Amino acid sequence: MPDFPYFKLREDSLLKSPNPIHGRICAVFKHSFDGEFENKVLANFTLKASACSPLSVLISEFPNEISIDMPVEFETNLIRIGRNIFKNQGSLPAQKWPLSISESQSQPQSRISYISESLFPHPSPKTSELYKTISKKLFGMLKCFGKRSQLAEAVLDGAENFFSIHLKQMNSELSNGKTDLNDYIDLFGAGEGLTPSWDDLCTGILLLDRRFQFLGEINGKPPQLSGSRKVILSDPGEFFKKVFLRTTQTSYWQIRLADFGKSSLLLEELSDKLINGNLPAPDALKCINVGHTSGTDILCGMWLRFNSD
Repeated sequence: MPDFPYFKLREDSLLKSPNPIHGRICAVFKHSFDGEFENKVLANFTLKASACSPLSVLISEFPNEISIDMPVEFETNLIRIGRNIFKNQGSLPAQKWPLSISESQSQPQSRISYISESLFPHPSPKTSELYKTISKKLFGMLKCFGKRSQLAEAVLDGAENFFSIHLKQMNSELSNGKTDLNDYIDLFGAGEGLTPSWDDLCTGILLLDRRFQFLGEINGKPPQLSGSRKVILSDPGEFFKKVFLRTTQTSYWQIRLADFGKSSLLLEELSDKLINGNLPAPDALKCINVGHTSGTDILCGMWLRFNSD
């Protein structure tokens, strides 16, 4: 191990830039902190590799005397956080496949224009019986081990509450072929926490839907589209403008990444295993335990999307 503080970015990081990027620390947590950069791009600096998304930086240790508004500067081979310097120690492996772009072909903010050109591994042959079995297993694990937000109570326990009628409508739409998240815009920001419950649910739905979409073989050719999306954004530009105004900055970028089929390595890997007809219990439990109730709510979204296929 190196004897100096170091950092790593994912191979598909959206934070790569040929020019220095300047920002500031805007939030500090137990195992991570957030930095805000131009165009309101939010990067998470974390000690956990499994938590890394394309908008994350894995760091070897916390900076000394970290505080809100401490300046952060990215360069190609080092990061300055206050008086602390972290050196580049290579890349984190990431599942390589094309980021799916919204129907409008709208691009993310200027600082996250990097798109991987690699290919997504071909999944195992899909059978309806296998998917039914996996769906039941996932629901059973969520029901037994899931943490209960008001939304999770509605999904897992059939509780009648604020979310119930909207969940029934969305489930019906998914089962019939397609749902438009623009129709649910007023629900974003609903629920407690840094990433509210409804946002987490839609993160799970979007993430699995986008990763379902590309099922290409690694043969040097672009992956073939497996079928039309079940989760659409009829007006992506307007949708994300409204989401930005309705919810937290952290939640906004989480949803934004999910629309590209991206999230933390932990959630991406579980998504791909589901698509391949596999659900290892230890992997699912790790995802369920993410955050206070966020992991459960995200997996509830994955289950809704998976159960409709």
